[in-house]
Amino acid sequence: MNRIPLSVRAFAVFAMLLTGTSVGASAAGNPDRQPSPTPPDIVVDVCVPSVGPVLAHITVNREYVKTFTEADGTVTYAINGASFGTFTRLSNGAVVAVNASGPAAITVHPDGVVTLVERGLLVAINSTGIWQYAGNSIVDPATGIVLSHSGRVTDICQLLR
Repeated sequence: MNRIPLSVRAFAVFAMLLTGTSVGASAAGNPDRQPSPTPPDIVVDVCVPSVGPVLAHITVNREYVKTFTEADGTVTYAINGASFGTFTRLSNGAVVAVNASGPAAITVHPDGVVTLVERGLLVAINSTGIWQYAGNSIVDPATGIVLSHSGRVTDICQLLR
């Protein structure tokens, strides 16, 4: 189990994704299909104090990334496939299983602006809690905070009570 601050985790996962796919993209052309990296298990403490620390674990990762580079230098990472995970409340062993299968797109613009758009099932762990979104979501890739969304939202912390 790793205890990683959320801001570091969000950046690390994003950096792994970019590093893992950019080399293949430059070598193989558009689009380059690569397996999406599986993040490590982490313990987060973002729910209410009565829930306490929660273990986040990816149980199935069958997602892949396709890299597209436009003439202006914009790079888009299209993420598709299946991803499932569990959240376990460490104080009592309560478990919530989730489907976090995108699809999603991370776009890196030439000016350095990065956008993350989810169009399906998204699980977001950030300073406000653990949330599952079904529908379209726009996420701040640096913080993991959902900036806008449409569709259903489920509070995973509430389910772990």
